[in-house]
Amino acid sequence: MFDNGVGIVDAVKQLRAAPEVMELLYLQWARLRQNLLLSVEARSAICTTLMGWDDGSLKTEADVVAFLKKWIMTESVRQCWQCKSESACFCRECAKRWGLGEARDQAAQARARKL
Repeated sequence: MFDNGVGIVDAVKQLRAAPEVMELLYLQWARLRQNLLLSVEARSAICTTLMGWDDGSLKTEADVVAFLKKWIMTESVRQCWQCKSESACFCRECAKRWGLGEARDQAAQARARKL
């Protein structure tokens, strides 16, 4: 009822409950509304979205926070895995060098087959 905007007085009238009880329920509801509760499915969806799988390690609020901090620091800001200087999984310069090296290797293999 409180989620739908029903006030304490109207809740007392509709449920015919003691005002003191309804006030305590309202205070508890307001305190609990400040918390973010995640179901097992939601925690699994976070893991799966960020990592591609759920290893079942997220069990508590602290686990979720630690996982997100670690992911932000290690996974979300990727650097070139070769030169570590550009924000990309494989930067253009390294890709260019790799492509040229691969082309040289293939040309050398073609020459060797001809001999």
